[in-house]
Amino acid sequence: MTINMRKNTPRPDEIRELPEKVVSCSTERRPFALHSMISSYGLSRVTSSYSFPGLARGSRPFAVIQHTLGGEGALQYGERDYRLTPGTTMVVKIPHNHRYFIPSHSKEWLFYYICLSGSEVLRCLDQVLDNFGPVLELGVDSPLHSPFLTLYKGGFDQPETSSWDRTMTLSSMAYSLAVELYAKAHSVHGASPVKKDPPWLGKALVIMEKSYGDNLSVSEIADMCGVSRSYFTREFKRFRNISPRQYLETMKLSKARQLLLKRSVDSRDLTIGEVAESCGFTSENYFCRIFRLNYGISPGKFRERHI
Repeated sequence: MTINMRKNTPRPDEIRELPEKVVSCSTERRPFALHSMISSYGLSRVTSSYSFPGLARGSRPFAVIQHTLGGEGALQYGERDYRLTPGTTMVVKIPHNHRYFIPSHSKEWLFYYICLSGSEVLRCLDQVLDNFGPVLELGVDSPLHSPFLTLYKGGFDQPETSSWDRTMTLSSMAYSLAVELYAKAHSVHGASPVKKDPPWLGKALVIMEKSYGDNLSVSEIADMCGVSRSYFTREFKRFRNISPRQYLETMKLSKARQLLLKRSVDSRDLTIGEVAESCGFTSENYFCRIFRLNYGISPGKFRERHI
């Protein structure tokens, strides 16, 4: 499928003149997880009573990229306050302790937004947040303008487009958008210092790789590395852009996928319970629930489709 992307970067005025629009992207159900996806987008003009707290929008992780075209909004992010004026781009993840809203002195706030989900696109946006913060000054040639207009005008959704092609196009656009946003932020705001892994982190990664089936807790791993649990959790995420619990769970799921496709020494398939136990999951039910949540399919169905 060919996407009707513009070669020349559109000007903000061109988007500002468009009517308001809010779209939730319906995509084809799939037997595996896509690690980057556009879930919704829109162009909005608000005048009052507009406030979105980042801890009141559910537990499923996603990100919001919002570009201000006119008026003024505000962002409370941790202990800092930001003004969202024309030309600024806000990047936030959900759930997180923040709130964006229209301040009392602002008569209106005009913006467009794109919501993204998936592990890879969130990892890329973690890099943006860690290195440049939640508010970016990208100038009039923001790399967001063109993909937003493509979404708004339906350039990805031609009459002959199948549901599957539409889903894959949105996934590709999501990852490209996140990467281009980081590249533009890097060129505008400059390079950030390279973070070198400390010795305790290297030790932790070895422990996780060798002992993922032992059901070690984060506290136990931190203790084995000689640091406190709070320090370990905070610094692990700073260096790896993922919490130690999520890192360990992702590793367990990866090992489980391998075991589901492997026969035991007596030439029989391992049971789902045996796979769960071998990978350090506390119960078969928990393993099945987490597997389906991450891959969109049960462990049993996954095995049937790949053997």
